[in-house]
Amino acid sequence: MRNSTVRGILLAMVTAAGLSACGGSQPDPGVSPDAATSVRVENQSGDDMTIYVLKSGQRLRLGTVNVGQTQTFKLSKPIVTGMTTLRFVADPIGGRRNSISEEVSLRPGEEIVLRLGPL
Repeated sequence: MRNSTVRGILLAMVTAAGLSACGGSQPDPGVSPDAATSVRVENQSGDDMTIYVLKSGQRLRLGTVNVGQTQTFKLSKPIVTGMTTLRFVADPIGGRRNSISEEVSLRPGEEIVLRLGPL
């Protein structure tokens, strides 16, 4: 498991369907390339947040997570195709400046956990 704190966002790679977070570039033969990929957001900050994913300079809105709540968002196939590198943005609703995660690489079937702490 890998942890990284970036301006109030804690990213933890959690694997699903038996994938290895730091394995080689070979796909897991037991996991379909069409397997669902998701991001689980745990909002422990003091603000409701709008969550975005950044891919190749494009910002796509995933949804909103209220204070003290956890929400899981599925990442569509066009977002995650093979090994994909993404960043996530947590934008406080009606508030202060947003936070951007470090780059994280994931494959179909994996789940990213974003723990949002105080900004």
